[in-house]
Amino acid sequence: MTSFFDKKIILVIGLGVSGMSCAKALLQKGAIVGGWDDNPKARLKGVEEGVHVFPNLEGIPWSCLDHVVIGPGVPHCYPTPCGAVALGLSYGLHPINDIECFFKDRPNATIVGVTGTNGKSTTAHLIAHLLRCEEKTVFIGGNNGTPVGDLPVTNLPGDLSAGGGVFYVLELSSYQLELAPSLKLDIGVLLNIAPHHLERYRDFNHYINTKKHVFSPQECQKIIGVDDVWCQSLLGSFGVENNVWAVSGAQDTGEKSLSFLHTNLQDKMNPQHQSTSVLCPPPGVHRQSIAASFAVGRLLGLSVKGMIRGLSSFCALSYRQQQTQCACGICYVNDSKATNFHAVASAFQAYGSCPPIYWIGGGKKQHLSLDALENLFSFCSLIDHAFLVGESADEMEGILLRKGVSCEKSYTLAKACEAATHLCNQKNPKNPQTQIIDPKDIKSRRAQRGAQQGTCKGKQKHTQGDAFKESWITPPKGVVLFSPGFPSFDQFKNFEERGKAFDTWVAQHQKTHQNTPRNHPRYKDK
Repeated sequence: MTSFFDKKIILVIGLGVSGMSCAKALLQKGAIVGGWDDNPKARLKGVEEGVHVFPNLEGIPWSCLDHVVIGPGVPHCYPTPCGAVALGLSYGLHPINDIECFFKDRPNATIVGVTGTNGKSTTAHLIAHLLRCEEKTVFIGGNNGTPVGDLPVTNLPGDLSAGGGVFYVLELSSYQLELAPSLKLDIGVLLNIAPHHLERYRDFNHYINTKKHVFSPQECQKIIGVDDVWCQSLLGSFGVENNVWAVSGAQDTGEKSLSFLHTNLQDKMNPQHQSTSVLCPPPGVHRQSIAASFAVGRLLGLSVKGMIRGLSSFCALSYRQQQTQCACGICYVNDSKATNFHAVASAFQAYGSCPPIYWIGGGKKQHLSLDALENLFSFCSLIDHAFLVGESADEMEGILLRKGVSCEKSYTLAKACEAATHLCNQKNPKNPQTQIIDPKDIKSRRAQRGAQQGTCKGKQKHTQGDAFKESWITPPKGVVLFSPGFPSFDQFKNFEERGKAFDTWVAQHQKTHQNTPRNHPRYKDK
């Protein structure tokens, strides 16, 4: 089948990971592709990878172009378009992105799209995991991980009843949704909405309307998380449509819904309502993500028991409430992906019943909306002491002190880790050494228990913190929670680099602690 882009002349603006992936995919589809990036290093890398890169904007044949494709980090509308995009617009070339390119040649397969301010990566990977546990062919990509341009293209519709087919699970950011008018999903998932990335939008309503595009086309199955007021309002706007389903990790949402409360799964997606007791959620996996993933599975014909077994073998993604083993009696949690207070509040919900929490927060300074401050204030009472880093440290200190939270400015991550560890040891010198079970062992234990019937006996209620406690052989003297609440770009390239820096510090501290003789002055007050 001939590609939509065959023999089309296309300029790709922004030669980052997604841009380069899209450029190569377009070349394979028969397009004539040129590239541009404001960064000379990115232009050089594009040349090295076989893309024709223009040396300057003046050399681009704008009047000959059929399409302009931009990467997700390229501003195209608000506050102002970048220079290359503005030039393209003057020639009537409205930008599209890699998601639009994917759907212009849409594979004949079942496609699930997942968006939301928080939790979309975990949810997308959990959906893919549940399908793979049923031996289905699944490709996952988009905003996190594999760019859509690198996904294999196949034309085998996902057909669970026939036991075959191919499924695509796409994680879609607001940047990707806003420039993909040909988006055509079978199932669209909107987990939650909170003020975020507002520097790229006219106002909050502009951001919300962009997220709503995940429900394209109109006839697609719509799954909406209802644990925030904006998504609740959106659910109400759909009225009594048959293809709209509510999901929640915090409340019983009534008819046509699926909720996961404590360890109880309330499935009301069909007339025969079912209530099933399941295992505690894996550490770092929010209940709302589980409810949304199970709802997708139900629509695709997966059995609840099979999904419970699949959940028992799922491990959270890196830098998302990820525990790090340490021999010094302290549990270190790497939640570098938390770039807003809505995500940080989720981490504190998970650890609310745990030992003293020493919070490391801060990063690139940004406007704090009233909603963001409400999320911040919701967990202030759980902070034993806060260590503030990055550009936001000064502002955050004033906010926390007014709320009566003990805090100090560390500015750098390394200094914050050192200070948090020192204070935890100083306040809790006699607590026993903490042992943390290897995640692979937890996964094995969960699988063994879930393999029986996929259920968990007993009526005891569990909190999200119980999932973390499951991984402790002995309780820690304290939790150092690195959940920044701000973007990383003031001191790091991205949240992954920031997360690696935290892991590196903890590993070095563990090594130093293990190699220090017990009569060393380090232990003089213990």
